[in-house]
Amino acid sequence: MSTADGDTSGVRIFPPVIAARLALAFGGPYRFTRNPMYLGLVLFVLGVGLVMNSIWLILMIAPVAYLLRNAVILKEEQYLERV
Repeated sequence: MSTADGDTSGVRIFPPVIAARLALAFGGPYRFTRNPMYLGLVLFVLGVGLVMNSIWLILMIAPVAYLLRNAVILKEEQYLERV
């Protein structure tokens, strides 16, 4: 932080860490799935379907997960391979 007299000796500026953004994560939820947010979404919808006792919501999980994988996840993986 700078002081009233303009002293900025206590300021530490960290450059962006490019290498960290390009590294693959292997810990946490990424140990189980490369897309934990999408898996969480599917599990959330499954939970809502079970709580609401909605067979249609539960049955729609498989086609939505299939579309999510083919329309979103595969395109993301292709993009990440190019980067």
